[in-house]
Amino acid sequence: MLKRFNDGLEKVLTTVGVGFFIVFISVVFLQVLSRNYLRISMMWIQEVALFCFLWSVFIGGSIAVRRKRHYLVELFPEKYERINWVLDIIGDLSVFVMVYVFLPYGYQFMMLGLNRYSRILSLPQAYFFAVFPFAAVCMLLFGIEILWRDLRRFSR
Repeated sequence: MLKRFNDGLEKVLTTVGVGFFIVFISVVFLQVLSRNYLRISMMWIQEVALFCFLWSVFIGGSIAVRRKRHYLVELFPEKYERINWVLDIIGDLSVFVMVYVFLPYGYQFMMLGLNRYSRILSLPQAYFFAVFPFAAVCMLLFGIEILWRDLRRFSR
């Protein structure tokens, strides 16, 4: 059941992350055009680019955790299955250390941003920092799934 939920979550995150990345590339391109050719400065572009960059990076990091591409280190050849399995479990557990940091401290950071506003767009900075606890929850869901999958791999 968790796998099906995570499949849908990954699809949504991929779509949203790609959308943020496209907006990021577009506004940076617009900024280059406006400064170099139109000789005008659009200050709002920096904040939109920062917002889209943060969200696309952390959403991408969450997806990378699920696909086991975020922290993959191969130390031993494939024939050492048991050693690689133990290292996979250690890697899976390291995700929970990241979640332990991002979830409570990211939430605190987000709450601090409720009273601070961005300079140009006048948006609460909590919108920028909400990505930390959001990504932590996604990583937690994905981490539980991959840990379960890796534990079952050698229990057969």
